[in-house]
Amino acid sequence: MSDADFNVQGSNDMIVRSQDGKRKGEQSGYVLSGKYSIRFSEYDREIGPGDSYSIPADVLHSIEIIDAGEVLDFFTPPREDYL
Repeated sequence: MSDADFNVQGSNDMIVRSQDGKRKGEQSGYVLSGKYSIRFSEYDREIGPGDSYSIPADVLHSIEIIDAGEVLDFFTPPREDYL
């Protein structure tokens, strides 16, 4: 499949290519287990297994553990200080 096969109107913002990542700086996560309270921008929500989030670059945020578990967090571009 070529890149042209993925050019659906409005979908380009959903894919961040590695060469473009340095311009983004986003953090995303997927909750595997546990329960958390996440706050950023206008969001203040409890999240749990199966929930996911995406935090834009330069947005202050916090997460509070309600019930300990596991969250898969990833960054675009990768954060060297987390490797």
